[in-house]
Amino acid sequence: MGKIKAFALAVALCLPLSLWAQKKADKVPAKPLTAYNAGVPADQVTGDDRVLAFVKGASRRTLYKEGSVLKIKTTDRQKVQGYINRIGDTAVMINGIDYRYDRIAAYYVPFRICTIMGSALCIAGGGYMLLDGVNGAINRKQPVFHTEALAAGIPLMAAGGVVLAFKEVKRNTDKWRVKVMTW
Repeated sequence: MGKIKAFALAVALCLPLSLWAQKKADKVPAKPLTAYNAGVPADQVTGDDRVLAFVKGASRRTLYKEGSVLKIKTTDRQKVQGYINRIGDTAVMINGIDYRYDRIAAYYVPFRICTIMGSALCIAGGGYMLLDGVNGAINRKQPVFHTEALAAGIPLMAAGGVVLAFKEVKRNTDKWRVKVMTW
């Protein structure tokens, strides 16, 4: 009977993780369009040497090339995320749709340290509680989860969730101007 409980506990804990992984896999954008498969007229095909730059001052800039992932917010408050298909003089093509530079209100830059640290805190807190629960189930302790493990694991997971809320930085284009450069 103890082995059945341990197996049921393992299945109950692994099922949400597999569903979460499947949900993450479904959010991956489709293969980036190129000038050859996007149906772009031949006179609008640009080389790979063009770079979209968001510039602030003389030395601060964020660069994007064709094929890079870009997340923007338009002036009509629509958020768009996808691969850059083409960089033109007046517009950028994201997922096959042209967005004029004067219609881009903001762009988002991933803040990787918050993503890494928040994920690590969530995994640490959840892992600690999981191991304590598995240990309690195997050793047939009552209650299975100790209050000390819950008191340590829940705040770690909550802190990770708070840090994950700051995983991107929004930069307004009134301070960061859009510029097309050659590489």
